[in-house]
Amino acid sequence: MAQSKFLFVFGTRPESIKMAPLVLEAARRGLDYEVCFTGQHMEMALPILKYFKITPTYNLEIMKPGQSLNDISKALFEKLTEVIAKNRPTHLIVQGDTTTAAVAALIGFYEKIKIVHIEAGLRTYDMQSPWPEEFNRRMIALAADWHFAPTETARDVLLKEGLLESRVFHVGNTGIDALRIVTESSGRAVKPSAEKSNLFRILVTLHRRESFGDEMISVMEALKTVMIQRPNILISWPLHQNPQVKLAFAQVFKNIPLQLQLLEPLGYLEFIAEMEKADLIVTDSGGIQEEAPFLAKPILICRNNTERPEAVACGAAKLVGTNRDRIIKEIEELYERQDSYHQMAQKRIPFGDGYASKKVFDVLLKS
Repeated sequence: MAQSKFLFVFGTRPESIKMAPLVLEAARRGLDYEVCFTGQHMEMALPILKYFKITPTYNLEIMKPGQSLNDISKALFEKLTEVIAKNRPTHLIVQGDTTTAAVAALIGFYEKIKIVHIEAGLRTYDMQSPWPEEFNRRMIALAADWHFAPTETARDVLLKEGLLESRVFHVGNTGIDALRIVTESSGRAVKPSAEKSNLFRILVTLHRRESFGDEMISVMEALKTVMIQRPNILISWPLHQNPQVKLAFAQVFKNIPLQLQLLEPLGYLEFIAEMEKADLIVTDSGGIQEEAPFLAKPILICRNNTERPEAVACGAAKLVGTNRDRIIKEIEELYERQDSYHQMAQKRIPFGDGYASKKVFDVLLKS
């Protein structure tokens, strides 16, 4: 397959984390490849690429203040089409379910370029949750030639949807590859949480579009109530910069409790360090559902559904929705009951062993 030429296209922080191990693997094998960074998350993503020593061949710099999804898509169609016309790759590699990934796959399909979809097969079968990601990933599945699923469940989903078995592969999640690389290179030991001290540390992240408004306010009210009732609970919170998140926060927290540590958006390494310090993670993030079990951290998922049921099935996570009373109840149980806490705080690897990138290229180079 010496004639093959790979183009990696990504632009958000999560994509950068999950594509970095693949780019490193392509470099290690001496393959012909280029990297197109769209800039959908400029400030949050570039430090990740710097850490992994990846220099994009192209930086499209598409992000502008106040952009809509239509604005992002329009910019991608204009700029990415030019890159592909100049580059003429044989394979276009996209990851996940972002607008960058969806538009790139559609352009590649129009140009009759082979599409490689990393982290394929995630589904909620609810087009409004997560929005627009559920639509994006199902559209990419229609365009893709190779589908690399992070779990057996995701692989089974794709086969049930009628995709060819010869084009669907369970390899694990490349986000775990990145986590393995970081923890190994930094000398960190990934261990289950130690016995609880008097302080119980909760790491919080909230940012889902479908939760904007009353649902996000409900989650925040739960966290506020927990801090009032439990002085020994400390919350670390890298507050998302989306104006809707900030608006909800300002509505709930007229005054900042002493137990609440507000953080600026964290780099990848800094966020891993915060996860390692936490006793519990409360989140609506998808990627954290994959990383936390590897770090032996219990997760409460503040969403009504998840495309990562493996985290729940293995006992590392609970799907608690956005109901204020339910969230308070679940936090209280993990705070008060050692048996419930330690049952969840075990290292598990439902999303792979950290070598998914190698498996992806083993498949592609044999095809």
